[in-house]
Amino acid sequence: MGSDVTYVELSDASSKATIGLYAGMKPQELELLVRTALQHPKHDVCCGFHVTHESSSSCCVNRYKNRPSAGIPRLVPLSVACDVPQVLVGHVSVLFVPSATFREVSKQETEQSQQMLHSFQNDLKSAMLRHFEHMVQCKTNQLDDLESTKQKVLDMEQLAKKVVSIGMKSSRPQVQIQILALADDIRRNCKCRVINYNKVIETMKLLTMIENLLDKHMLSEEHGANLLELIVNEDKVLWNTLQSHRNDGDHLMDWNTIAKRLSAFGCEPVKPIPSKKNKGKSPRKGIKQGSCLIKRRVRNTAGTFDVDIVTSLHAQHLLTSLELDIIKALIEQEDFQVLQILRVFKQSDRRDVKILRDALVSIVEEITMELGDEEKAAAAFARGMDDAVREVNQMEDSDKYSGSFEWQRHLSFLLGQWQAQRQLTSADVSVLLQMVNQRHNLLESAYEVFAGDGDANELLDTLQRVAKKNAAAD
Repeated sequence: MGSDVTYVELSDASSKATIGLYAGMKPQELELLVRTALQHPKHDVCCGFHVTHESSSSCCVNRYKNRPSAGIPRLVPLSVACDVPQVLVGHVSVLFVPSATFREVSKQETEQSQQMLHSFQNDLKSAMLRHFEHMVQCKTNQLDDLESTKQKVLDMEQLAKKVVSIGMKSSRPQVQIQILALADDIRRNCKCRVINYNKVIETMKLLTMIENLLDKHMLSEEHGANLLELIVNEDKVLWNTLQSHRNDGDHLMDWNTIAKRLSAFGCEPVKPIPSKKNKGKSPRKGIKQGSCLIKRRVRNTAGTFDVDIVTSLHAQHLLTSLELDIIKALIEQEDFQVLQILRVFKQSDRRDVKILRDALVSIVEEITMELGDEEKAAAAFARGMDDAVREVNQMEDSDKYSGSFEWQRHLSFLLGQWQAQRQLTSADVSVLLQMVNQRHNLLESAYEVFAGDGDANELLDTLQRVAKKNAAAD
């Protein structure tokens, strides 16, 4: 039986083996032998052999060597190899195919793997998309914040320019200093202050209203400066009052009284004018009596330093004793204008005492210029020059002004303002007041033109020419 065994060298992609075959083997037996020899898994099925002729083989002397097909590769089925093992001569490669069950299992595993891969890819895309969206959102928020900051700076700069434009129209140094300091505060606090666009529009409207009152000389410059500060600082009482009066359509003539009351309410408490029975008291005593109403405010070291500054000016003969007493009383009452002038002086790198002296003296002159006796000086100090002049004149000349028209009261007020600004002399004002009391048609016509176009310079020019003409006639 040993002579019937044929030894064949088999190979596949990963291994080689030599097996012995005999004719009449069963295909299942041969398949098991081949799979075991080459160490293939059970799910692999041997379906045949691939035979290539080798010229160097000693087996080439067999009976097939003279056939024309001897050099052509052959595919030998498993059943043929079982019957005739001698056909497996040359280079023999085993042909394996996966079983149907394995192919089905492999297909399912492949599908599962593909699903897992697809799910992983989707998760990766989602994670990258979320990260990208987060980065875009952060960038958008940064851009929005930057844009909001830029817009806020522009809005506050617009308000500051409006305030500066109003302040530059003032003829009084201390008012200009107060308003310019307010504009600097607006610019300095623009980034930390929260204000929306609608609030800016409303603020601009209210500033324009105050500007119109100042242009028509229906509001004193000091009260106007105080109102500007209250408007910019968004004082709730002031805002509600101004907006309600503006929405109700009040006439511009009523704004003088309304605005001055609001200014006094927001900045300094209103003090009564001394009665006639107190006549004869010195201005210093009247000032001290007015200051008693606010002594409950706590004094700080800054107030002491302010007093030292004005005392130094007096020691240098830059202030008189009366001016020193009035300014000290103003400091004790925490007068906004005086404290603002002193604060600007202390914060300045170049401290010019002459400018400081001129600004302080101008405040004292406003109190004492128009008012001749001591009672009027105390009244001017307590209420502000404009209110005191008008109310004292009303008390002394009540018969003269009873039944007077609105234009007469307003024109009298303007004459006092222009005299304080040295635009008109005392003689001119005296002549013009007589004409106002007589309801002179020339002055009434000039005022009607002013009420229509609001040109205060033209009205002033007309009054100056009328006064000169009357002086020449006399």
